[in-house]
Amino acid sequence: MNDVPVVDLAAVPFADAVAVRSKREVADVISVFDKHGIVASPSPPPAKSLRINRISFSGVKMINGKSDAFEFSWDVSESELFAVVSAENFRGKSTILQVALWALRGEIKNLTTTVENWIQHVDVEFAADQRVIRVEFLIADGVESGTVSVRSAQAATDQPQVHAFADGAQFKRAMEEVMLETLALEPIPTSRKTGDKTSAYNDGWASYTGAFLTDSQSDAIIGQSIGTDLTQRLLQVFVGLPWARTLFQSRARKRVIEAEIQQRKRKLGGHSLDDLEAELQSIKRQIEDEALRSEAAARLLLSQQGYDNAAQDVREALIAWQSSRQEAEVARLGRLNADKLVREMEEERAAAAFFGRLSPKSCPRCSAKISKDRVEREISDHSCSVCFEAVEVPKEEIIQAEIALAKRRLVDAKAIEADANIFVLSREQQHKAARTLLNEAGELLNRLASSGTAGDLQALERRRERLEGMLEVANGVVNADTSDHDDLAVLQASEEEALARIQDTAKQVFGRVSDEVKRIVERLGMRDVETIELKRNANVTITKGGSVSSFGGLAAGEQLRLRIATVIALVRIARDHGVGRHPGLLLIDSPGNEELANSVLIEMLAELKDVVADTPGVQMFVAMRGDPNLFSELPRHRLKIAGAGEYLW
Repeated sequence: MNDVPVVDLAAVPFADAVAVRSKREVADVISVFDKHGIVASPSPPPAKSLRINRISFSGVKMINGKSDAFEFSWDVSESELFAVVSAENFRGKSTILQVALWALRGEIKNLTTTVENWIQHVDVEFAADQRVIRVEFLIADGVESGTVSVRSAQAATDQPQVHAFADGAQFKRAMEEVMLETLALEPIPTSRKTGDKTSAYNDGWASYTGAFLTDSQSDAIIGQSIGTDLTQRLLQVFVGLPWARTLFQSRARKRVIEAEIQQRKRKLGGHSLDDLEAELQSIKRQIEDEALRSEAAARLLLSQQGYDNAAQDVREALIAWQSSRQEAEVARLGRLNADKLVREMEEERAAAAFFGRLSPKSCPRCSAKISKDRVEREISDHSCSVCFEAVEVPKEEIIQAEIALAKRRLVDAKAIEADANIFVLSREQQHKAARTLLNEAGELLNRLASSGTAGDLQALERRRERLEGMLEVANGVVNADTSDHDDLAVLQASEEEALARIQDTAKQVFGRVSDEVKRIVERLGMRDVETIELKRNANVTITKGGSVSSFGGLAAGEQLRLRIATVIALVRIARDHGVGRHPGLLLIDSPGNEELANSVLIEMLAELKDVVADTPGVQMFVAMRGDPNLFSELPRHRLKIAGAGEYLW
């Protein structure tokens, strides 16, 4: 018996491998690929360079009602490090980078509304691969209008190809068409779910530009937002993974097909054709069943009686609750009166004792001195030494007995009040429980009233009509589902095969990039890094100081250095190994905001100058508040400075 040979799918053409996985004919697989735009893309094109040649913009500032015209122009046509430094914040350093990014993206990234309203004219020139691209536009009432001119870098005198635009939407489309084609990049296929509908779409040029800027809003190792699907796809594209485009296309189209199938099932109530037919027969039998109608009527009558009883219980519970509250109020007043009586008796005894201890020395009216025998007579006869009236001497045991009795009555009053309050809570809970039962009885009554007897029959008739209508379209749905399930099987196999081929090379490619990133971050000051593992899902694992951390677990300054190192590593890998597609442009806005100590920042910038110098093809801009002497080694034409009280434009 001959053994069936095991086929190495990676060694056969992609369509053939998908045919094996999906158990379909190769011709059928190719037909599905053509239908859904799936392209077998084993080898992405090499990286194309991108740098800025010139940044120019002008306009009018309006400050405190005064207008002040401004104009800024900077020739930056070198693959080097450029710096914009101001002694103070809000001097226009970030605006320079954002204007360049505005022209590159075809839309504003992060300009303030105030600055946007000041700028009236923008003129930025780029060098992209073998082309020179000039973007020039005016801004009126917040709307851009202008041209994108493209010419060969080797033929400066040739007439450029001009793309005109009259608004922001056209501007964005023009830049997307020009830049994707020039840099040999493709829109990144994905899918978007809106409500119940999933549709395929492409992340375009603006999404790629997120990998060119790192600022306070960047929290991913590449791009803008950590953990997003776009971040993963950007990394895989710029690393230059083979079959990445095929994987993205297959996955996006598969999700759309799955969503369409689910949507059709929802239109049929999530049931199959057999389910619908069985339910229709059941409905017809129920319509003919007289016993069902009698039972429904009995349930309705019983529910009505239950509702009436529940309503009476609610009324009685409410009366009992209100009565208990009145009794609690009487108990509260009784406790207050008893408390008042105790205080008054104690105060009266204290006053009597106080005044009884008084011994007047003279008449309060004429100030005549009271004689000694009058004082002695007061003691012996209990007659006042001033007016001779008899002085009543209360018996202490009687007073104490009366106070003790009053205190016992106060204790009893407090106990009565506490019992009354507990009784109120009990009655309140009984009332709430009765209300709940009444609501439940009402809901049941409403359901039975609308579905019982005649209403029940009407609902059954409507359900029968709806089922019959659904069955009319079900056959068409079944045919569509059969076709979609065939496509889905091919797309699923295409995704699996592309993923398998990516995984075969991803470990080697990402290992090479990770090693390069580690070497660069060490040069940028992270000397305690032991290992760095950059993963295909854009996560990164860093071992440093004997512990393992993720990108999010790093300090802000460490994240900044890791982002910079990743871009430089991608450019170096593309140059040295022909793998990687990052064009080499990086804009760093306000690195001092990333909680870097000044000494660390100085060290990082010093190394950064050397790293950029050692990496041909990288053009880097750093905009920051600080000491211009940090960039003292840079030629003056690669440095823009604003001292204390000065503005950059």
